Amino acid sequence: MDNFSRFEAASASDILSWAIDTFGDSFAIATSFQKEGMVILDLASRLSAGVRVFTLDTGRLPDETYRMMETVRQRYGIPVDIIFPERDEVEHLVAFHGPNLFYSSVQARQRCCDVRKVRPLERKLETLKAWATGLRRDQAETRAAISKVERGPTGRMKICPLADWSAARVEQYIAQHGVPVHPLYERGFTSIGCAPCTRAVQPGESERAGRWWWEEDAKKECGIHFAPDGSVARNIVEEAEPREMHKGFTVWFTGMSGAGKSTISRLLELKLRQHGARVEVLDGDIVRTHLSKGLGFSKEDRDENVRRIGFVCELLARHGVIAIAAAI
Repeated sequence: MDNFSRFEAASASDILSWAIDTFGDSFAIATSFQKEGMVILDLASRLSAGVRVFTLDTGRLPDETYRMMETVRQRYGIPVDIIFPERDEVEHLVAFHGPNLFYSSVQARQRCCDVRKVRPLERKLETLKAWATGLRRDQAETRAAISKVERGPTGRMKICPLADWSAARVEQYIAQHGVPVHPLYERGFTSIGCAPCTRAVQPGESERAGRWWWEEDAKKECGIHFAPDGSVARNIVEEAEPREMHKGFTVWFTGMSGAGKSTISRLLELKLRQHGARVEVLDGDIVRTHLSKGLGFSKEDRDENVRRIGFVCELLARHGVIAIAAAI
């Protein structure tokens, strides 16, 4: 087993050099263009002109963040890979919970972060062997134990080259090397995320006090937690889902293509969720993509398709979920 504790004494530049040499195009830097991420990007650009950079566009970012994407392209000649959430998941989220659900509870806010940030990041990380992020140990108690380099069973590496840096050291590097700074810092921001969920901090407040400032006694994290294997572990507590109102069961809509099965299913799902039910819909698109890929329209294939849908519905119902199947 590799011992990555040796990197604890290594400089940020040396760690990035090792990552670039070791993983090549399978390594990328994740950044939201805050000061730490920009320092990492600047360090890496001095080591390799082809370093990969990606960011998450939640759909609720401040305009200044989009300007930073262009600044990076102009200053460093590095194209930023912009990762978006799944449109259907966002539409679902807004339709069921409203566009500003995050103000209603910590759990609702975590749900929004999950759809707009955590899941897109998970999908991106599946394409990489290693990635770098700008976490620092002194940013928050939740980050105090992060390592500079970690690898788990999946083999994916999580690299935090600035883990032992202080805020003052970050500022010093930026001043010495003329690193571009996100415009919102000039307006008193010390941690920058989505526009509705970020404000400037007041004197004496912690760095992350401007994140979800309406929450009391809550951890100032978006729900992205890094397991030892570099994967993203969601921290959505059970209360984020409406409480179960009764035992699970299956509702099955059938009919020819275009008969309106999916539309009726979604309407029923919405009504049931409004009454506190846990609901999952298995419509044609979901089934074809995840359950019955490769099956045709022969009688044997159609029978197999029905068996698979029925099996999944039974499992869902057994765990208290109302399963709505919409299939021919």
